[in-house]
Amino acid sequence: MSAIKHVVITAAGIGSRLGMNIPKCLVPVANKCIIDYQLALLEDIEDVRIVVGFMREEVILHVKKIRPDAIFVCNHQYATTTTLQSLFLGVKRLKEAVLIIDGDVIPEAVSFKNFLQYCKHHTAPLTTICRAATSDAVYAVADPTDDQNILNIMQFRRHPATPFEWPGISFIQPETIKNEKTFIYQRLEHQLPLPAYIIKCWEVDTPEDLLRVNREANDD
Repeated sequence: MSAIKHVVITAAGIGSRLGMNIPKCLVPVANKCIIDYQLALLEDIEDVRIVVGFMREEVILHVKKIRPDAIFVCNHQYATTTTLQSLFLGVKRLKEAVLIIDGDVIPEAVSFKNFLQYCKHHTAPLTTICRAATSDAVYAVADPTDDQNILNIMQFRRHPATPFEWPGISFIQPETIKNEKTFIYQRLEHQLPLPAYIIKCWEVDTPEDLLRVNREANDD
């Protein structure tokens, strides 16, 4: 059993920049949906919550085939709210630290499992960082630490680019999340400098991202 008891996957949005008219969590990569990869990595976590909105019936039906005990939280205002507001619905009434994951991210298995192990010995907040590769990244300005697995994020920004980006995966206290029409990384800015575990992952936000991820998946 994982030391992390709760995870919230935010999968309510339309994914307008991708332009496929399906939730990004259901986008196929190498013949599997993005959320399939996530659920496989989260199989040891007892409480899996998924915030749904756009095409929620399709998401619920798909997930129940893999994780029948998943809890679904509906964001009925998904068209006019942010991912932070979806996350606020997902963490409601939680008292313990929670793992949060965007529904458009595929973490590489080994580095993600190592991150989960690291969380056993680290008090939240702890976030993640990876090499910048996506088309519309949230970049991170980060400093090295004495731990080769950890960088300290000193700043988030959209421009100019840095060598690192924030992939939307964090282990945080639920009270960090507020019902504000901003973005998750802007809430995390209140906790900077923030330790970040270095992982490898792929984010699918644009058609260019999807092409790259499929190409790299096939290469593997």
